Amino acid sequence: MTSFMTWMERAHRCDVSVPIDVDGEDGWHRGLTQNIGTGGVFDATEHRGRPGEHVVVRFALPGLGEALLIEAQVRWIRDAELSKHGGGPGMGLGFAKLSMHAAAAIDAFVRGQARAG
Repeated sequence: MTSFMTWMERAHRCDVSVPIDVDGEDGWHRGLTQNIGTGGVFDATEHRGRPGEHVVVRFALPGLGEALLIEAQVRWIRDAELSKHGGGPGMGLGFAKLSMHAAAAIDAFVRGQARAG
């Protein structure tokens, strides 16, 4: 059974592809976002974080003049060979500490994409 919060996090997401820098225990890497919501972001990357690992992400959404810097946690990993839907490798990052500014910016972006689509 899916919890209400998990459903809400999935419901308020949109596809977006922008560069994302992820700084974790093994150093930093650059990937591309695939989708985003106020609950987190998917990082399409070959880099393999570990579920539970704490990271800091930096990215700029289209139309936002500044980059957002957010503490996050690796929630899950998608291995390209094991993906049933062929979505490519990457990792789901849940936002751990989301400032009011970052939350408002992400929410406004997602809602704007929903209205445009």
